[in-house]
Amino acid sequence: MSEAELIQSIRVWDAMIVGVEKITESIIQGSRKLKIIAKHGARVDNIDVKAASSCGIVIINSPGTNSDAVADLTFGLFLSLARSIPFADCSVKEGG
Repeated sequence: MSEAELIQSIRVWDAMIVGVEKITESIIQGSRKLKIIAKHGARVDNIDVKAASSCGIVIINSPGTNSDAVADLTFGLFLSLARSIPFADCSVKEGG
């Protein structure tokens, strides 16, 4: 959603779950009922914490929730490189 769409929508929300969306002071100021912002992940650097706090909005996060998925992906990428899968894929796509 764009910032303008978020400002329009947030007016009726009690809670908000965000990922990488930028939650600016303008968006927070547009909220009337918002009580909590939940961030999926560890960092809250995409949320204006100062603006939220001044409005009495609680911010929570969930560090470590995707650590298994990150480990799986990392292991998969290691195997992919060890077996030269990216290079073979590129070769096949180029007609090799």
